[in-house]
This record gives sequence, C-alpha cells and structure tokens, in this order.
Amino acid sequence: MRKHPEVRWGRAGFGLLILFLFLLACPFGRGEEVPALLAIIDTGVCPSQITPENAQLGDAFVLEAGWDFVAGELLYQDDSGHGTHMSGIVWRQLQGLRALAGEATEGRPALCMLRTGVANLAPDHLVAALQKLQTDLEAGREVSVVLCSFSLERTKTSGKLFEEFRALLESLLKMGVVIVSATNGAGANLDALGEEESYLPGCLEHPNLLTIAACSDRGFPAPRASTGKKKVFASAVGRNVRSLWPAGKEKTLSGSSQAAALVAAEAYHLLNRKQNPVRPEDLRDALTRQGRLHPALLGQTATGCFFSPIKPAQVEKD
Repeated sequence: MRKHPEVRWGRAGFGLLILFLFLLACPFGRGEEVPALLAIIDTGVCPSQITPENAQLGDAFVLEAGWDFVAGELLYQDDSGHGTHMSGIVWRQLQGLRALAGEATEGRPALCMLRTGVANLAPDHLVAALQKLQTDLEAGREVSVVLCSFSLERTKTSGKLFEEFRALLESLLKMGVVIVSATNGAGANLDALGEEESYLPGCLEHPNLLTIAACSDRGFPAPRASTGKKKVFASAVGRNVRSLWPAGKEKTLSGSSQAAALVAAEAYHLLNRKQNPVRPEDLRDALTRQGRLHPALLGQTATGCFFSPIKPAQVEKD
C-alpha cells in the first residue's frame, strides 16, 4: 500500500526541524562563549610566565595578559613582582574555590592585567586603565570584577587626574561592575576622613564597591588596618598570602593588596560559577555568608567577617 505523500513530507519536515534545533544548540560556527573578565589593575606580570605556546593568550594566571595601553603593545614586564603576585593569588584562590564546589579546576579564568608602570602606579596610567575598561564595556565585553590593589591619593599635582579617576570609577560602578579595592594601610577610619584626606577607590561609597582591610590568619585586625562601618566591607588575611608562579612554584607577599585579591577571587567565583551564579545585587549578602565572623572585627567593618586563603588540605578533606 502506497503511503500518502503528505505523510512522507510531514516526517521529513519533522526531521528537518530536529536538525535545525540541533544546529541551533550547537556551538559550531558561533565561536566559544567569551567568559566575563576579572580585570587586575597593577604593574604587569613576570616575563617568565609567558612561553611561545601561550604568548597570545597568556598563561594559567592571565588570559589577556600584560596589555600596555600606553605603548599600545603587549608587554609583560613587572620588575616589582606585585602584579604577578596579584594574578597568582587570584588564580590560586579560584582553584581552591572551584575544587570545594566540585567544579573543574583546570580551566583558566579570564584575567586581564592592565599594566600601569614597571614598579609604580602612575595616576595617568590608572586613568588610562579605567578608560580602556569603559571602552570594552561599551563595546559589549563583560567585565564582572575589577581588582584595584592600590590607593590613589589627592595631591597638588594629581588633583585633575584624581577627579577624572573618580568619575571613571563611578561610571564603572553604575554600569554594574564590581570593584574590589585595597585600603592604604594607614590605619585610618575611612568613614571619618575629610575630602582632602580621602583616597580612591577605597573611600567611595557604592553597593558595588568592596573595600577590604587586612587581618591575621585568625581574623584579628592587622597592625594599621583601616576601619569603617560604612566604607570597609570586610577583612581578609593579608600576611604571607601564597600566590602561584611559573613552573608550579609558590611565593608569598603580605599587605592589604593581597587581602583584596582573595576577596576578588571570591566575588568572581560567586558571579560566574556554573551552578546558581549570584546576581550582582545579591553579591554582598552572598559574600557575607561565605565569610567568617570575628568578634574583633565587629564594629570595625560593615560585616565583621573575614576571608582566608583556601588551603590544599581543605580541598582534600572536603
């Protein structure tokens, strides 16, 4: 018995529909999904981190590394080592967070190093870094977290750049970018500082700004740690914080910059984890739940909690 031609056409149409839906779901020809950036504004990364095999993409620490926006070329120079430590701390902490969450740890995070000088952070370079970030955002690039491991103070010579830097920071915050900032280690109460004494980004007030002070391994405030129930979000360990370096090595560095790097990794992981990512407007509450309360920090910061580096033993135990 001959089948009705409409039946044959209906089956073929159904097959074509399935094929269309399959091709729509497949990534072929559409390119890989570009992950959100964690941008680090610092001195750059160590030249030995870059090999011929990964020179275009960076290494395990930095995916889009060492962009020298002043000279307009890739330059990985970091004579002070500070930027290399920041990227290494973020990557080490992210590995630990992913392992604790049962996620794959071999994938590289999308870290972007915005180089601001060989050893020092020049004010005009800081402004240029934020301008580049803003341009990337306006072009559709997703930047979820910016780590500012420095403080820019107002001086007689940097007054104009200070205001320009403030305007760019406020613009990024309004665009939904989370900025994690280190304090300057002067031991001041940021809530009580006058306009002439304030510094950036730490002294700004915005829900998307997380200013971090340093504390000991057990959560006690570090010597000369900054305070402020309004302007300091939380604390993190800042003493001998370990960072990943080339060839599987680890080094340590101490300070509020290192504390801020730990929290930047925590924030980036919460916002970009595979299962149940946190919305930016819920990030403060989510981070507070992740941190540990300490009586010595209550009244010193907005949350009274602190964050610690993830240790390999913690991952193995869990």
